[in-house]
Amino acid sequence: MNSIRYVFILIPALFAYADGDLQSLISNAFRQNPKVLAAEKEYSAKAAEVLPSYFPANPTAGYEYMTSGENKFSVGQMLDFPLKTFFKGGIKSREASIAKYKAVLAKAEVMRDIRIVYFEAAAVSRLA
Repeated sequence: MNSIRYVFILIPALFAYADGDLQSLISNAFRQNPKVLAAEKEYSAKAAEVLPSYFPANPTAGYEYMTSGENKFSVGQMLDFPLKTFFKGGIKSREASIAKYKAVLAKAEVMRDIRIVYFEAAAVSRLA
């Protein structure tokens, strides 16, 4: 299955980009490959969730006007057990680390595929 993908997708792309070197092919693939882009966006989303998870959630604020002319303001905050907040933050931090390594893995897979096809194309061009 992978060899079919190489022949029909990657090799024509390499011949169209024949004037480029291997590093420029890899950097171009990192910018345009949907799998890499999705993994990087997932990592940035998970990393953005880490800091808010350390703070208490759901603050409430209220205003009440009484008919007697009194104004009442109220602010409330539900607080979890203190360690629960830190555990939530640790979990979110680990999830961000996992997403980071998934992004690195996606880049490594794309780089592997491009190198295989690049050197196969170079070998074919030497034979011709």
